[in-house]
Amino acid sequence: MEKRKEGFYKTSKDGIILFVHCRPNAKKTCFDGMYGDNALKLSLKAPPVDNKANKEAISYIAGVLGISKGDVMLKAGRSARKKSFLIRGITIDELLASINKTGLKGICRLSPPAYEE
Repeated sequence: MEKRKEGFYKTSKDGIILFVHCRPNAKKTCFDGMYGDNALKLSLKAPPVDNKANKEAISYIAGVLGISKGDVMLKAGRSARKKSFLIRGITIDELLASINKTGLKGICRLSPPAYEE
């Protein structure tokens, strides 16, 4: 993954890049807090085989954000825990509001501002 300033998202010309640290084989699928300063922690019930965890991550993120799965694309980290997703069709404010609804209110308020490419 590329080096960047702190924060779990940044804007790009194509949309929003969301940085996530995935933990497969969890008891349930949910955002689980921050992973350091640079990523959201995402627990996934799916195992990391046959792309199951990646598909579940895309489906979960799309559901939380209220967008179609086609608007969430795995950009980097196909076989790694550290992943980046390209999110289209929403604004930063909508992204943060949607994540706040999952119960991670302090994360979005305290996160450093994203920067543009």
